[in-house]
Formats: sequence, C-alpha cells, structure tokens
Amino acid sequence: MERRDNYTLARLSAQRLFAACSEDVVRTHEALRADGEYFYFPLLGREYRIRRADGGAELARDGEKLRDADFNEALSLYDILSRPAQARLSGRFVLMASLSRLHTSEFSGGFFRAQTAAFARDYGRWAAACDALGRRVPGNGADNWEFALWPSFPLRLSYDPADEDFPAQLRLYWDENTFQFVHYETTYYLAGILFARLREEAEK
Repeated sequence: MERRDNYTLARLSAQRLFAACSEDVVRTHEALRADGEYFYFPLLGREYRIRRADGGAELARDGEKLRDADFNEALSLYDILSRPAQARLSGRFVLMASLSRLHTSEFSGGFFRAQTAAFARDYGRWAAACDALGRRVPGNGADNWEFALWPSFPLRLSYDPADEDFPAQLRLYWDENTFQFVHYETTYYLAGILFARLREEAEK
C-alpha cells in the first residue's frame, strides 16, 4: 500500500474540495484562462494549470506538463481561485502583524531565518535574483523589491544588511486587504513559492 505523508494528504484533500468548487466562482478571476480540459493561472510568471476533471494542479510550459504542482503551489492556487472576485487591493503595504489582531507574529522561525542568512551570505546573487523576478521600488529597507505573485497581486520584500547594532533583516510587506484574496495560511505558502524561485535564480 502506498504511504502518503501529511502534506500529500492535505494537498489531495484540497484538490478534491477544489474540484467540487463552483466553476462560477473560479471563472471570476481576471487572470484565469480555460479550455475544455484545464484552468490556467500564472504564479510569479510561470504557468500553472488545473485539470477540470479532478482538480489536479501542474506546472506547464508551452502546453506541456513539467511536473505536478508542489504543496505550496497547489494549495495557493486552490485558495486564490476559490475566493470571490470582489476582493480589492488597498495599495497600502504592511507587515503581517498589522493585518490582523488574530495574527500578530511576523514570519519567523527557522525558515525565515534561513532566508535572511542566505541573503546575508551572498547578497549579490540574491539581489540579482530579486531583480530578475521583480522590480525595485522605494520602501523601508536599504533595498526593496515588488513581485507580482499573480498579475493583480503584488508582494514587497525589503532587506537591510547587518550593522554594528542590528543583524540583517528581511521583511515581507503585504497589501492591507490580503485576507480578501487568500487565507492567512496561504501567505506562508506564497512566501515559500517566492523564496524557492529566488533560490533557483540565485543558484543559476
């Protein structure tokens, strides 16, 4: 019997729920394309497609499947496309702690510390990766970028190098209305997608 870890089980459960979702909701997203077999939706400039028959999500290029979407990609897609189209950006970017009294902690823990350490060790390569995937904007850090997670949804990243008083700091800034577009948990999945793509670019 095939053994499946909790991430696989959670992805398959989300897949089934998405497959049962009303297509009227899914079709409200302006970045969505569809044909008889798939829904198509971009994340960070890459094309993903979701099978209409069973909700399976894939990364594709030029009409060919490259691989199955991973946990972060699949659950992000299902959440984004299952939300109503009335969501509107505020145009104001804030740290996660400012979005909700229920979610007061910033992105922290080993994952985010690891990203900050990677930036600090080889800042030139990571900055070049940010330039490749995003654009520089004014902001609160020494260097700041904006990324289109999908065409209508920007995310900002700022970086301050270490100095004699403070360690290096890496921060993500979200639109104040982020929770109109995705659930809280999905912001972690989207951050994971962003940093995975930046690592790909930095290691080229």
